[in-house]
Amino acid sequence: MARTRAWRRFKDFIKAKRKKKISDEVYTWISWDGRTPSWYSNLHQYSKNKIHCSCPMCSAKTKNKGHRRWRAKNYMPSYNPTMMDRRRNDAMKADLKENESMKYVHFWGSTGYAGTDYEEYVEFEDDALDGDIEGYSEELNYENAETYEYVARGWGEDWESDEDREEYYETAAEYAGWEYVTKEEYDENQE
Repeated sequence: MARTRAWRRFKDFIKAKRKKKISDEVYTWISWDGRTPSWYSNLHQYSKNKIHCSCPMCSAKTKNKGHRRWRAKNYMPSYNPTMMDRRRNDAMKADLKENESMKYVHFWGSTGYAGTDYEEYVEFEDDALDGDIEGYSEELNYENAETYEYVARGWGEDWESDEDREEYYETAAEYAGWEYVTKEEYDENQE
C-alpha cells in the first residue's frame, strides 16, 4: 500500500485509539465530579503526544544514561531493560546460580587388591565444607573396604589378628582420594 495522506490518517487514527485505550486503562483517576476523564480531550492529540511521563517506571525500554536528568527529575542514570533483556538476564542469573550453588566432587579408591577399585561423582551444596566432603570420602572408602574384606581374609574366614584388619583398612585409606571437578566433567560421568 502506498503511504498516502489517507494511509497516514488511518495509521494515526489506529495509533490514537491504541494510546487512548492504554491511557484509559492504565492512567485512570477519578475527577471531582466522579467521571474518569481521558488523558487528552481530543483524539487527534493522542497521535501527536505521548501518554506517559519520563520517569524510569513509565518510560519502558529506555537507556537513560544521565542525559536530561534535570528535565525528568531523575538524578541518577537509570536503565529500563526490554522484556528480552530481562529474560536474558534472568537466564544468565539462573545459570550462574546453578553453577555456583553446587560443588562437584570426584571420589576414587581401592583396597589394594585387583578388582576392588571404585569411582564416584557426587554433587554437594555450595555451603558444604571440605571437612564434610572428607567425611563422605572416608565413609565411602570404609563401605568399599568392608564389602571386599573377604578378598584379604579369605572366603568364610576371620581375621588372624586385629593388626591385620587395621592394616587392611589403613591400606584402603591410603588409596582413597577426592578432588573438585567441573560441572561438564560431572555430567559426562553420570550414568
